[in-house]
Amino acid sequence: MVNKEIQTAKQSAPEQRGNGRGGRGVVREVVVSRTQQLSPHLKRVVLTGDSLSDFPEDQEGAYVKLRIDQGSEKLIMRSYTIQAFDPSTRELALDFVVGQHVGPATDWADTVSVGQKVSIGGPGPRKMDCFGASAYLLVGDLTSINAVTAYANLIDSSATVHVFLEAPSSEDFLVIDWPKNVQVSWHLAEKGKHDSIVEAVKQMESLPVDTHVFIASEASVFRELRRFVRDNVGLPNEQLFASAYWKEGKDSDQLSMDKLQDTI
Repeated sequence: MVNKEIQTAKQSAPEQRGNGRGGRGVVREVVVSRTQQLSPHLKRVVLTGDSLSDFPEDQEGAYVKLRIDQGSEKLIMRSYTIQAFDPSTRELALDFVVGQHVGPATDWADTVSVGQKVSIGGPGPRKMDCFGASAYLLVGDLTSINAVTAYANLIDSSATVHVFLEAPSSEDFLVIDWPKNVQVSWHLAEKGKHDSIVEAVKQMESLPVDTHVFIASEASVFRELRRFVRDNVGLPNEQLFASAYWKEGKDSDQLSMDKLQDTI
């Protein structure tokens, strides 16, 4: 998962290092053990290290903060959803969108090599935490694919789950082993156009009243579909998690500023 980048001073606050309690306040030094190009625009980076000896299990869909040293006593922190963690090998897998967005974290993932060191914070909690409703609508793209897949697997098997995903090329349509109660459709975003996924979701006008919705996508998709769910479907805010993970033509700092100014 991709969230906003935060620039902060290295010595701004005390940090718990090493093997602490396994929570959000822990900063762990790790090393890249391997990488894998999953598709033209999605790359997996696997991290390992003794500091992961007490990393909590079953955290798929939660997030860690990747901490990238920028020099001059500054660092960049960016949130990424946990794809998998193997306690037996102490390996933590994160997926990065490459060749589509700009920013220090994307650049790091694009050029990172085995043996390179980095630090992470976390894990932090999942954005969605209710998995016992009767119906779900999950909307995402490559930036949020790990959150969507994790939630789909956590949702009760008796629920109806509709998943809408977007990718910049058909070669990015990932083959995933979804639960049997999950209906999935992929949509192509060509030349910055997101009409396909927006129109497909808008066909879902009759949703059960207890439907829970997760939207994590490009800013225009987030804006259109959040409005649709609130105004046309009429679901309450407590059943909706929606966030713009990126924005066409803007980097992470500009997106963060737009969020602060409520101009997404």
